[in-house]
Amino acid sequence: VTSDRPKGLDLDPHDFYSEAPYWWPDPEHPGGPYIRKDGRPNPDRFVANRNALDAMSDAVLTLGAAAFFLDDDAYGQRAARLVYTWFINPKTRMNPSLDYAQAVPGENTGRSAGIIEGRVLVRAVQGMEFLAQTRAWDPKDQTAARKWFEEYLHWLIQSKNGNDERRSGNNHASWWTAQAAALATFVEDQPAQQMAFRLYREQIFPRQIRADGSAPSEEARTASLSYSAFNLEAYATVCRIAQVQGVDLWS
Repeated sequence: VTSDRPKGLDLDPHDFYSEAPYWWPDPEHPGGPYIRKDGRPNPDRFVANRNALDAMSDAVLTLGAAAFFLDDDAYGQRAARLVYTWFINPKTRMNPSLDYAQAVPGENTGRSAGIIEGRVLVRAVQGMEFLAQTRAWDPKDQTAARKWFEEYLHWLIQSKNGNDERRSGNNHASWWTAQAAALATFVEDQPAQQMAFRLYREQIFPRQIRADGSAPSEEARTASLSYSAFNLEAYATVCRIAQVQGVDLWS
């Protein structure tokens, strides 16, 4: 995130920053707060940090899996370098929070809804799980990377934005739960892991899905089929993580 910074904002260079997708300049009030146009992404919004986070997460998963399945340290070394750059190196590491994600220009510098952009970290964690089974990852770097994710998990659970996202009641709450489950499993935080599983069982699924299978919060959106499938992806992620830990959430 240190490579590309938004203009005109006094932020720590290590803070992740992005702008909300469906917010546009108001033609009737130039320079004023942006207005919402659901389902219509603004192509001029700042997305450099989000794109970089997505690319890193995909690369760590791909390279970590390749290092493990192909038994090739070259892939593992590259994955380890990416992890070091993003989560360990003091000059380039990202701060372990998403306080400034999905900002709305003229309104705020970040929202709880921006936490959904951290869902790609689940893939980075999957890649590091593979990487940890190879010879390519220095134990000290493993410890340092896990420390970053411990801090991010703490922020996710304890911050106001994190709590607002957990209570959002739609796909945002689902992906909050998927992140919490994945990160807690990675850092071996048993209480946080069980909290995520319990949240899914008692609140996420029963409050979002009706007896006829409909998902009202997603079907109300302009791209209802896309959002419904997106929400189900979060469900499946949580259920699979739980399954690996010996907990049945599928039923």
